[in-house]
Amino acid sequence: MRSRIRLGRVLVAVVALVAVVAAGAVLAAGRGDRAVRFALDDGSAWLVSSRVGQAALIDGASSQVIASVPVATGKSDLTAAQSGADAFVADAVTGTVVRINGATYEKSRKGRFAQPGQRLSVFPGGRDIFTFTAQSGLVTTADAHTLTPRAQQSVASRINAGGGVVDAAGRLWLVDADSGDLVSLDHGRVRRHARAVSPNTARLTLAAGRPVVVQGGSVRQIQDDGGLRPATCLAGGQGDATAAVAGSPTAPRVYVASGLHGVLLVSDLRRGTCDTVAADLAAAGHTFGAPQEVAGRVFVPDFTSGQVHVVDLSRPRARPAHAQVVAAKTRFELVPGGSFVFYNDPNSAAAGVVRLDGTPVEVRKYDPARPGAGLVDGGDGNGGAKGHGPDGFGPTPVVPSAGPTRTPRPTPTPTPTPTPTPQTGTVAVAVSRSRVAVGEPVSMRVVATGGSRVSAVRWAFGDDGVSSGALATHAWSRPGMFTVTAQVTLADGRRAAPTAVITVAGDERTTTSPPPGNDGDRTRGPGGNGVPGDKDKPGDKDKLGDKDKPVPPTARVRVSPPSGDAPLAVTVDATGSSAGSAAISGYRIDFGDGTSGTGATASHTYATAGEYTVTVTVTDARSGSSTATARVTVGAPAVGPTARLTVSPQGGSGPLAVVADASASTKGSADIAGYAFDFAGTGTFGPPQAASSAPHTFPAAGTYTVSVRVTDTAGRTSDYSATYTAAASTHTLRITVRGPGSVSGATAVCHSGQTCSVEVPAGDGVVLNAAADSTARFLGWSGACPNAGINPASCQLTMDADLSTTATFDSVSSSSPTTSPTPTPTPTPTPTPTPTPTPTPTPTPTPTAVPTPTAVPTTAATTGLMGPGAGNG
Repeated sequence: MRSRIRLGRVLVAVVALVAVVAAGAVLAAGRGDRAVRFALDDGSAWLVSSRVGQAALIDGASSQVIASVPVATGKSDLTAAQSGADAFVADAVTGTVVRINGATYEKSRKGRFAQPGQRLSVFPGGRDIFTFTAQSGLVTTADAHTLTPRAQQSVASRINAGGGVVDAAGRLWLVDADSGDLVSLDHGRVRRHARAVSPNTARLTLAAGRPVVVQGGSVRQIQDDGGLRPATCLAGGQGDATAAVAGSPTAPRVYVASGLHGVLLVSDLRRGTCDTVAADLAAAGHTFGAPQEVAGRVFVPDFTSGQVHVVDLSRPRARPAHAQVVAAKTRFELVPGGSFVFYNDPNSAAAGVVRLDGTPVEVRKYDPARPGAGLVDGGDGNGGAKGHGPDGFGPTPVVPSAGPTRTPRPTPTPTPTPTPTPQTGTVAVAVSRSRVAVGEPVSMRVVATGGSRVSAVRWAFGDDGVSSGALATHAWSRPGMFTVTAQVTLADGRRAAPTAVITVAGDERTTTSPPPGNDGDRTRGPGGNGVPGDKDKPGDKDKLGDKDKPVPPTARVRVSPPSGDAPLAVTVDATGSSAGSAAISGYRIDFGDGTSGTGATASHTYATAGEYTVTVTVTDARSGSSTATARVTVGAPAVGPTARLTVSPQGGSGPLAVVADASASTKGSADIAGYAFDFAGTGTFGPPQAASSAPHTFPAAGTYTVSVRVTDTAGRTSDYSATYTAAASTHTLRITVRGPGSVSGATAVCHSGQTCSVEVPAGDGVVLNAAADSTARFLGWSGACPNAGINPASCQLTMDADLSTTATFDSVSSSSPTTSPTPTPTPTPTPTPTPTPTPTPTPTPTPTAVPTPTAVPTTAATTGLMGPGAGNG
């Protein structure tokens, strides 16, 4: 899958000074015009702009602005943090924080938590929010709904940027920048670990909702009691000041975007591994922002090129996608929201959505010429709401019931002032516009507060049109007042049916007010149902517009199946669309993944996981048109594990004893359940085991195939094989020859003046033979060979260790009478030329009658020990 860094050791260090993104936190620092943001789980995000003092809620599916709320006047420096659907906006210029209700867009009374111009950090933590200034280290705990302070505690002398996070349990973690103390604040209880981290370099981030501390070249998880787990190496090491570091929201991983080398690296805290290259971004020398992980992709902002690099973690060999979102050398930010990622230029109206395939879609947050147009007047920041959404309309929250809803008797209802219920939460319908012309689309979404999560939504638009999903877009084909009802099922089984009223004008965009006392027939009972009154039925053309105006068609679409794992084949059916004044002339289908089709029905296959919006546009013979949408949810394909294996000698046990290590194997859709090994190369695996490594000793030297089979909890398997060459153990035999002679044996011949080294298998026996030259004699052995035995010129050794021996030879004088190079083996002495007076055959004792020694040329011992001097008498 992912390859281990080699790159000639180019990736030297990453993180003397790291940029850590603390998820869910906001920092107001007085650094000019910036926009900081927060994300919602349903595919939308708030973007906060200091230049115009606004917070814009952007919908990812439709790429539209749902609402824009004014949060500051005059010069401001805004940042924001999230808690469910609510936004907390901090202004460093005034030292205040204001809360935006995510259901009604109303603003709370402003709370002052710092002196003007001080750096202010805000961390939502469930029912509370934590605020502190870096200069004082004073933490204020306030009610998240009213912003009323509960307590103030001095927990640190100074807090650096990146020195605070709130974990999934709502605990605040801080690093004291002067002492290095690690401090936690849990429901008013302060716990301190003295000098636990480096005060100057330690930074905090979240990985899988748990806090981790990054310092130097290591990453350490923080336990609930504040203790630190064993360190994992930080991808890239330490020393790269260009590195941007952030944790994964779903897994114990830390991502490092190295601007120095232009790569994305991963530290896996579960396996304790690092320096894994996820992708080469082809951007060496660029400046990166903190990576963001969404739906199996990692999005890396590139401030040098103005791009977003999109890395698919499931396809490590694929080239990253590069989305050009802003001009080069522009600082911007990325905001995750559901299965979407939003980008934002804090110094302009530019923003947008980066889809999972890397396609950017631009969204204008406001009109630079008229920045105040279309604002939702959610109050003045002091608790008083002046309106309810664009054009005076806002979502109407309802309290979910424990069972099916009932329709109450219609009663006149004045313009509502929503009352959220923190204990049970509220559910509301938010709309992009409440007054539109015929054929003009409206984006709608369901907003749940109080910790509630939406499980399913079924929409009814009041004109026979229906849809499903938390987000919907619809256009009406005739004028009238239409009650939109969302049948909502929450994750805990409760149900609600919030409503919204849409006024649709004719082509001239004329509108009329609801009948007196009717208020659009928006009624709310215990179940939250809205029931249209009898006086304002859709289609009352005598009230809204000219009934003789052309009526466009009404688009309807169904997708089957609406969800499944990739690759997902679906059928899009728009045959339920109906004609208006003229016959339908065509259908266009946008599948939401960059492809499109035509016809009333179409088939399509989604290859990758993600959320897709199918849009059908129906056109009639008079060029009238209407659109309808449906949501398709494509899950990641179920994949098995990926096996990896290395085989290496056991330390100090010799090359035949090895360890097979499969710890580099990675899981797929399910966790790894066990490992089975085959050391014989037969394809027959041993029993599965929980440990990822196994020892083994081969019987002899040779080349072996070792395999592992990795099985996950779903029964999917992956095999991997590696070869290992086991060489027998050897010892070194050193032979030194001094003088005129040679030594043979152990597959070598070593001559005069040489020192020879021979590798001999451990335990083998060796026989060495010393042979003197013709004019020399063998004097003896030294070292490992003894000077004893029947044949002293022969030495026998057992190689149970490294051994050394020396054979010594000596030259003999050339005046010796027996220096003939080739002795003649005669059985009788050779007579001298001088005549002998006595004929007896007995030899006389004259020197010349002495026979020469019997020659045994092949016996080195005879040659060496019975040399020329042996016959002299």
